[in-house]
Amino acid sequence: MIVGKYTIVVEGKDDERFLTAVIEARLGLKLKQESLEFFHLENNAKELSKRKSSLVPRKEAGNEILIVLDADCGSFEQTMDIVQKSSQQIDPKVFLFPNGRDTGRLETLLKQIIPVQNQPYLDCIENYKKCISDLPNSAVKEFDHHKEIFVYVDSLASAGSSKGHERNYSLEHVWNLKSEALNPLVRFLGTYIR
Repeated sequence: MIVGKYTIVVEGKDDERFLTAVIEARLGLKLKQESLEFFHLENNAKELSKRKSSLVPRKEAGNEILIVLDADCGSFEQTMDIVQKSSQQIDPKVFLFPNGRDTGRLETLLKQIIPVQNQPYLDCIENYKKCISDLPNSAVKEFDHHKEIFVYVDSLASAGSSKGHERNYSLEHVWNLKSEALNPLVRFLGTYIR
């Protein structure tokens, strides 16, 4: 059971679903709406300055504010600088994907927690990316981490929805929530959520 009240600021529903699965699987806590709420920016760290006024009353009401966002506004350092400047009034605890120190995003971490037996799917996706990037047609869309994860999940018959906001992160044959790659995130969450 969670003691205290927490507001976790995330980019969107896919981040919420992922963090919920990690908190339940690795911290052994069942989430209750009265103890924990997710606040969706619906964008990256740059959106925080526009939405901060909605977080101030939560902080004043005694909520611990945790920010878990992608480190994708330039570099890790640039993203952290944006978050710190945008959130001074709410004194948040901050973790940036993928590991609290490197540039990346949720999808960077998701690629690291794909079970070993499913790594060949990533190899196929990498081969496809290389193949389309070598095509002479310059109108080819960029094949980013979002698309890689979408294709990976969509390729598995029993993986459920490949859409981030519907994705089931508790499926062990799709995601390894025991992966060491999650340890920095788990340490962060475990320090503040009890």
